[in-house]
Parts: sequence; structure tokens; C-alpha cells
Amino acid sequence: MVVMAKPFGHLLQAGGLLLWLAPAAVLAQPNPLALQQQAIQRLDAVVAHIRRTGERQSQAVQLEQARADLGLSNRQLAQRGDQRALALGLIKQGHTFRLQGQWPMAIQLYQDALGAARRAADGGLQSESLAWKALAESFRQERGQALADATEAVRLAEQAGSTDQLALALNTLEGIQIDQGDLTAAAATINRELAVAARVRDPMAMVYALLGRQSVLYRQGSKCDYKVAFQACKQNLDQARADLKASIQILERLGYTYLITNTRMMEQATEGELAMLSSREKLATSLQQSSPAFSPKDASRVIVNEQFVSPNTDKDFRILLQQSRQVLEEARLNNYLEEDAGMLYLRGNIKSFEGDAKAALDLYVQAVDMVERDRRKLRDERSRGAFSEGQLLYYNTAILEFLQRRQYAEAFGLLERSRSRVSPICSPAAG
Repeated sequence: MVVMAKPFGHLLQAGGLLLWLAPAAVLAQPNPLALQQQAIQRLDAVVAHIRRTGERQSQAVQLEQARADLGLSNRQLAQRGDQRALALGLIKQGHTFRLQGQWPMAIQLYQDALGAARRAADGGLQSESLAWKALAESFRQERGQALADATEAVRLAEQAGSTDQLALALNTLEGIQIDQGDLTAAAATINRELAVAARVRDPMAMVYALLGRQSVLYRQGSKCDYKVAFQACKQNLDQARADLKASIQILERLGYTYLITNTRMMEQATEGELAMLSSREKLATSLQQSSPAFSPKDASRVIVNEQFVSPNTDKDFRILLQQSRQVLEEARLNNYLEEDAGMLYLRGNIKSFEGDAKAALDLYVQAVDMVERDRRKLRDERSRGAFSEGQLLYYNTAILEFLQRRQYAEAFGLLERSRSRVSPICSPAAG
């Protein structure tokens, strides 16, 4: 018995060792749901950092870690057959590529997420997958597919009764409609989005809805010329300014300094448009009340003025100049400034207000060149026309500066370019 006790003791020890090792082996494989949640928290922190600072480079390591964790988690979830959790994980993994501008990879992951959501019969996640896919497609200028996907995302979210995902889908759809120049459709979508955003816990849903509406209102209000009712345009711009102020209030509560700065820049652009609208209205009223010389009966009575750019001596313009300088200085000091066409145009306006016409013209031309470069990335003429419509002001301002400097060849060359970029229905001559 003693002889047999020893082997039996070794057997117990071996068995105990196996029993001790098995849980350790299991623990060595992290729980895929816990790993997914950890990666999502890491990803959320990256997004919050970007909203606060606008800086992305320092977040590369965090994004890579989140991507790796989600990749491992997704493989394990696929093996388990947990399609719903897999769909969420693939969406989040797509975000890690989207935040770095890697659109093809992001689109593929959103497409994979859509497949998993369909297998899970989860309409809300199907909508979310399609909404993010549409957003990435719009950045790649695949606007036809983006519009189709965003429209389907709205339908699926409504069918699923998912408020959060419906707000996302509507926001994506209105952004694409605005890019395509379909402001009527965008306005209808935004009205729905505002009502839905009011029921969403994430306050950013309301910010996005308000910014969408101000974008439509600003475009409508800035189209006023001497043939258009000034009051209607002023109301649009006043509401756009109010939406921006409301957005800033929400962003201030959240502490998203970078987004606040960008929104204030849009607010300054709206203030500038209101100032110019007021100036045009005063001039139109003055002309209407002036002598018959402004309604000549024949060519001999026409008053000729070779000034194409009026000096900005109005008090409103001086105030706007000071405000614009402050916003741009804050952006420069905090590295918030992104040199896009709109920013070049704003800097050109500031130089014009300062009386430096040469520097202003150089910046306006750079803005036009940037629009031209972006336009060449578009894939169809409809997208090109819609894309350029909102930037027609850049062309017109540069043309007037060329005329003011008697550079007629450059002015008319740019005029021909602008005419070829925007379809007749969108041109000022069409009404």
C-alpha cells in the first residue's frame, strides 16, 4: 500500500497541476466583450482629445492599440458566432481607420459590420453601419453611393425605432444633401434631425443638427443680391448665427475647445455676411431714392464708375476686422488653423479690410486654386457642379480684385473658369 501511495500522490499532484493550469490558460485569453469595451473607451478618449485640441498625431499609438484590441476581440466574437457584438466591434474598428483618413479600410469594415448586423437581424446596427459607410464614401467623393446608403440608413433606423442611430443617419444624409446642393431636401431632413436630436442623450447630436441647419441657412442667406428680398436673407443669417451661438454654448459645457474655435470662425463668417448684406441693402435703398440719373434713358446718361471694390470704411466692417483677427490669432496660437479654401478666403478678407489689396488677391486666388484641386477629385459632373456652387463667392471676389487692378485678361479668364464650374441653374444670372 505504501508502494502504491507514492504513485497515487504523484497522480494527485499532476491532476492538481492540470486543474491549476487550465484556468490560467483560459485567463490568458481575454474576454472578447471586455476587450471590446476597453478598446471603445480608448477610442472615445481619442475622439474627446481631438475635439478639445484638434491634434491627432499624438493619438496614433492609442488608435493602434484600440485597433489591435478590436481585431482580436472581433476574431473571438466571430468564432463564438456573436454577430451583434461583432457588428459593433467592426464599426468601432472602422472608426480607427476613419480617424486617420484611411477611407477604403474604414468602408470595408463598415461593410463587414453591415453583414454581421444583418445576420444578427439588428436593424439599428445595420443603420449605424450604413450611416458611417455613407460618411466615409462622401469623403471619397462617392456621392451617389453615399446618398443611397444614408437614405437606407434612415429607413432602417426608423423601422428599428432606434433614436440614437436615427439621429446619426439623418445627420449623415443632410450633410450629403448639402454637399450636392439640394438645400430643400437638406432642410426637410434637418427639421426631422432636430426633433430626434432633442431626444438623444449625447448632446453632440444637437450640435450636429444645429450646425447642419446653420449651413443651409447661411447658404440661402448669402445668395442675396440686389434682386432678392433683403429681409428674408437677413432672417436666414440671423437664425444661422443663433444656431452657431447655441452650438457654442453646448460645446463650452463639454469643454471641446477646438470645436468651439471652429464654430466661432463660422460665426465670424456669418457676421461678415450680415455686414455685407447690410451694406448692399443701404446702397440699394440709396439708389432707389436717388435722382433719375440712376435710371438712365439712354447711354449718354449712364454714370461710369471704374471702382470694382469699395473701400471698407463702414463701422461694421471695422468691428468685423477686429473680431476676425482675434479668432484667427487664437487659432494660430493653439494650432487649430487648417488651411482650407474657406480659411484662405477669410484671411483674404482680413487683408482687404486692412487695405492690403495685393495680399488679399493672392489669398483669394489660392482659395480658388484649392477649390479647383478638390474639384478634380470628384467623379461626376453633377458632383462637381454642386461642390463648386458654394465656392462661387471665391471666384467672384478674385474677379473683382483683378478688375480693380485693371488685370482684365486674368479677370475674364477666371470668369470663364467659374462659368464652367457651376451649372446655369446655380448661377447668379439664372435668378
